[in-house]
Amino acid sequence: TLNASRLPASLDVKFNVAKLDMGKLSRAIHHKDRFDGGVDVDFALTSNGSSESELINNLNGNANVGGEIRFNAKVQEVLLGAVAGLAGKTLDKYIGQITGKKGYDSGGDLNAAINVALQRFANRNNPISGNVTIRNGVATSNNLRIVGKQAKVDTNFTASLPAWTLDATTNVFLDDNPKEAYLIVTNKGVLDSPNLVIDRNPKYAGANQPQQNPAQPQDQSQPQPQDPPKKKKFSPLDLFKKK
Repeated sequence: TLNASRLPASLDVKFNVAKLDMGKLSRAIHHKDRFDGGVDVDFALTSNGSSESELINNLNGNANVGGEIRFNAKVQEVLLGAVAGLAGKTLDKYIGQITGKKGYDSGGDLNAAINVALQRFANRNNPISGNVTIRNGVATSNNLRIVGKQAKVDTNFTASLPAWTLDATTNVFLDDNPKEAYLIVTNKGVLDSPNLVIDRNPKYAGANQPQQNPAQPQDQSQPQPQDPPKKKKFSPLDLFKKK
């Protein structure tokens, strides 16, 4: 409740929502069914102040999140995701649809990593859990987690309502190597339009690239060309080029 009968006004809000419809939230925010599911939210907020700015600056409380969330991907996006490195353009478009961002830098190996991550979370109910603390209008969390198929996503963030800024880091871990982040996603900048950067852990670089056959020893009895032509390195993206 907000008591504004006298200044400074006071705010005291507590509520528990079971199975919050994430599909409706997705349509309200993005006008598309990017995600759905039922998420449980339990939070308590207090504040006081003589203006909207003071109420925001003095906002304090806690929130707990649980339930399940589902990220929707088209069939062709999932099928293409099964072929590492071959769906760069499609995934560029898909990630843009999810985040609302366009034009981020992505290479073939990074696209391969995004494909792998996509398969672990898309079109399935993923358990979500975590806690958020709000102090003087600044919300922080260091334990937001989404569990996919043999993978998990951990997010740490700081969101300042007074400054209207966001600094968030999301690490994608695969059960194959649970101690090393597979993908690292950062959102930093203006709260409602942060700069998105997706990086792959350098330790995984090249893991999904096709192996080249070792060069065979040449028959020394045959005449050798003076300047042998260099063999062009195969790229999976060559499959998409017109003949």
